Amino acid sequence: MLRHSGLAVHGWFDSIWSVSSAALLQLSRSLHGVKSIEDLMERVRGSVVANTRYTRAYVHLLHPDGKTFEIVGYVAPNMDMVKQRLKTIDASGDKLIQMAERAKEPFVIEDMRLHPLADQKQVAFFGNRTAICIPMYDAAANIGPLVIPTYADEGVKPPTADELEFLIQMGSLVAVVIGRLRAETAQREAEGRAAQVERMQSLGRMAGEVAHDFNNLLVSILTNVDLAVDELSTHPARELLDDVREAAVRASKLTRQLLAFSRGQVLNKRSVAIDVMVASLKRLLDPMMPKHVRLAVQVHSRLGEVQIDADQLERAVMNLVVNARDAIGDKQGTITIEAERVDVVDESIAAQGELAAGSYLVLSISDDGTGMDEQTRARIFEPFFTTKPLERGTGLGLSVVDGVVRQHGGSVHVYSEPGQGTTFKLYIPIGEVVEQEPPPPPRARTGAEMILVVDDDVHVRKTIERVLRRAGFAVLVASSGEGGLEAVRQEKIDLLLSDLVLPGIDGVEFGRQARALRPELRVRFMTGCAHGRIGALATPHLSKPFTAADLLRLIEHALDDGAANQP
Repeated sequence: MLRHSGLAVHGWFDSIWSVSSAALLQLSRSLHGVKSIEDLMERVRGSVVANTRYTRAYVHLLHPDGKTFEIVGYVAPNMDMVKQRLKTIDASGDKLIQMAERAKEPFVIEDMRLHPLADQKQVAFFGNRTAICIPMYDAAANIGPLVIPTYADEGVKPPTADELEFLIQMGSLVAVVIGRLRAETAQREAEGRAAQVERMQSLGRMAGEVAHDFNNLLVSILTNVDLAVDELSTHPARELLDDVREAAVRASKLTRQLLAFSRGQVLNKRSVAIDVMVASLKRLLDPMMPKHVRLAVQVHSRLGEVQIDADQLERAVMNLVVNARDAIGDKQGTITIEAERVDVVDESIAAQGELAAGSYLVLSISDDGTGMDEQTRARIFEPFFTTKPLERGTGLGLSVVDGVVRQHGGSVHVYSEPGQGTTFKLYIPIGEVVEQEPPPPPRARTGAEMILVVDDDVHVRKTIERVLRRAGFAVLVASSGEGGLEAVRQEKIDLLLSDLVLPGIDGVEFGRQARALRPELRVRFMTGCAHGRIGALATPHLSKPFTAADLLRLIEHALDDGAANQP
């Protein structure tokens, strides 16, 4: 009898194992060729319903910031409500979520209402009861748990041993498929990024060249208008010249946007207290917000001073806030500016995309507006692409934001879904804060200093020469670095003012060779586009287009400087 009983028990286990193996084999076959995690989880749920007493299944995916997360799969009939609620949960501070994310072995919570780590407010909101959590890993990378839950409509329902074993085996299958989907997605994204980078670089070079030529034209327009206004004084034509100046100033703003997109501008980095910068931004932006839109700011305490071009980043943030305001439209909404320090470690580099390991200032601009679909998100950084009416913008705004952040060595990450709002995260590398040296004492002026102006544009040379001679300076001009070096050899030059972009040797190399000939020579640069030369600029510079007043101010400061700056 005992032997017979043992054989009967063995046959019963074989039967159970056969059913479980057949169900897993059927699921495995159905998962071949799935194209998305959503499709995967729909098939997984079908298998759960067919082979267990459960009706729901989802995967819990933590985002790289460690705070936000998403769930993919079937949780409740109203998934929009679930997604909205998830936005209010900080995963980094939820002990149960952290336990699930770090688990190495499957575990079962029979009743969430009785678990000491469960946030009972969330349990009451969702109606959680039983939770079966199965950790999933792709090699050493933590994917997140597969969760089989019950809610108030089903009550407490702990799994049988057979159900738990089946679900654990299912978790292994799901992990393999998610790993494949992620690898395929990463490959497609890498290929897409490479093509996008190549396309944007081509557009950037074209934009930089256009901006350079326009800036040379605007130098002549702005400086000659200033000189003409001084000559005409109260003449009736002065009003016409004021209109010309206003149009030229508007044109110069457009060329600056083109340069920011093409990363051809020069960054003026300095040590900035982030809390002060954000508070200043809020004061500027508050008056721009309608009554139904609230602007909130949060600066984390780990931040101190950061080496950045504050003016450029402030404009980038303002651009994003204005876009967020427009996305909210006429409904009640909130825009949040958040500044924090994030340390990117080796394990998260792949998740962070283009970021290298290190410390970053992260400026986040979030809104609860209309959000964007995948097709829109894919194009938002393209120059002149816009979803706004023609009269509401040029479409350069987000391309400028991307250009400014990349020029700082960082990148922009975007999270958005239709109806779920948008978050832009600007990752800026935190470099070593450089102490500013006190300015040297002014040197004695002779009153007849010789200035060498080097620019390959004849109109720019003539305009600058005209302004400087009227101010009482002696002036020599040259159209290339080679011609400038010949002048330095033959004449006593007090100040060299050179364009960065020159035929033959560029401005920086020309400045170095000129200083090698005359170590006491003061060197200043002007630029309409500084591609590839930004890091070389250690001296004050003049950005084209500039006015006669801007030019004379730079010259006076350079001649009063007590030490010759290195180019």
